[in-house]
Amino acid sequence: MSSTVKLQVTKWLKGAFCIFLGLFILTVSWRTGWNLVGNPYALGPYTAWLEIIFPLAGLGLWGVFFAQWTLGELRAIHITRWFYLLLFSAVLMINVLLSVNPENSIAWLSLWLSGSLVLSLQLQNVWNHKLFWWWYSAALGLNLALYYVYEPLINTTLLMFMAWFAALHAWRRTTNTLYRYALTLGTILMAWLLPLATSFIFLVLLVWAIIWAREYRNYRRKNLFSYLAVWLTLGLSFVFIFLPVFSFNFISALPPQSLGDNFSVWHGVGLGQLEWAQYLNQPNFVSPQSITTDVWIGARWWYESGLLLLVWLPCLWLITLGHAQDIKFRSLLFWGIAILAPSLWLSPGGILLGCFWFFNRQSWEAATQSPAAHTPKLAGRKPRRQG
Repeated sequence: MSSTVKLQVTKWLKGAFCIFLGLFILTVSWRTGWNLVGNPYALGPYTAWLEIIFPLAGLGLWGVFFAQWTLGELRAIHITRWFYLLLFSAVLMINVLLSVNPENSIAWLSLWLSGSLVLSLQLQNVWNHKLFWWWYSAALGLNLALYYVYEPLINTTLLMFMAWFAALHAWRRTTNTLYRYALTLGTILMAWLLPLATSFIFLVLLVWAIIWAREYRNYRRKNLFSYLAVWLTLGLSFVFIFLPVFSFNFISALPPQSLGDNFSVWHGVGLGQLEWAQYLNQPNFVSPQSITTDVWIGARWWYESGLLLLVWLPCLWLITLGHAQDIKFRSLLFWGIAILAPSLWLSPGGILLGCFWFFNRQSWEAATQSPAAHTPKLAGRKPRRQG
């Protein structure tokens, strides 16, 4: 193959990479895709929501992966991450085999394996490219407009996750106080405008409060007024956003129907099978309202995984920890989401979005981070003089 043809093919592949990446960013919050399990016509008009949809964004993720694979730009996965990934997959496979409906659980396993493709992607140039962030912001604005035009299309929780993760990423990449304050205020206002779970709103406020508390030493003397303005904003947000909805049940009720013989302490009812377990244990199915989807915060983990949760959730946390990253920050974000906003890891689109942000190595790098900062210094030695 001549060099001209190789150059042309390389341009096409890089163009395909950009197109598929743009498709992923645009459609990750859309409630549309391909039916994996559960034909709505076979399930009936009241059980169509039991079907499993492979998100359209998954096509974008696979396209990004194959584009980099063809270009030979995939990153080698570290041996420790391979171990965590294999253990995580093995636990999920056990959960699938012992689930209420293995055909449905294996569809969820395919979603997790699709999301794991991000582990080998090279995205450092993407995070540093301004054009990517212009498209990311445009996709957020377009999806927000689509929500007000056609509400059933947009998953507001995933849309908020997209905006919040991008704001956290930008916050760590800049030292401009005004810009950081605008990012904080913008995500809080967006959380107030969109219909979100109370626990998610509380998580957003809690993480911002902890992040700004860690910056106290930097702002105590130089920008004390800006620092106080941030805390005033967070305090008012807790008052006007969190307290009015606190009068409702902060912890949802347990499923009204017993899970019966399908539930096992060891492996739960199966990956993504809480609704199916409730459905199968109802002698007379009357209405969709009799099946509870939103259970107690974090309880769905237990219902679906049982004691396997003690293995696979820590494995997922270890996979999300990148090399030479801020372990405290990533751990705070991961465990906060797992407890207060588990829908990120319990929905098809959420799994892909969570993997995109947590499985790569460059998304949460701080502004002061540099390769030289991680180079070990030899103690007790002085540098040799040259010449």
